[in-house]
Amino acid sequence: GPGAPEAFLARLYGAEWGSTVRVWSHDFNDLHGLAHDPERVTLALADYEALVSRWGYAAPSALCWAEPDAAGGGSAPALARLEALF
Repeated sequence: GPGAPEAFLARLYGAEWGSTVRVWSHDFNDLHGLAHDPERVTLALADYEALVSRWGYAAPSALCWAEPDAAGGGSAPALARLEALF
């Protein structure tokens, strides 16, 4: 069910869905192109995360959602409710 998506993800993406990254785009290794090869650029997830981190990528943090908007509102109450779930 929704609380345990592992079997569904494995059926769609293969057994290594949680540990492997396959890189493609519409310009490179296009999924619908004749030359598409899902194994062309395959990296271990840890290696991919290290590369994007070295290139300066940082995932957005939840704290940016709590910033007030121009009217002084913002989503801090919604964020607090979300954090309480975890």
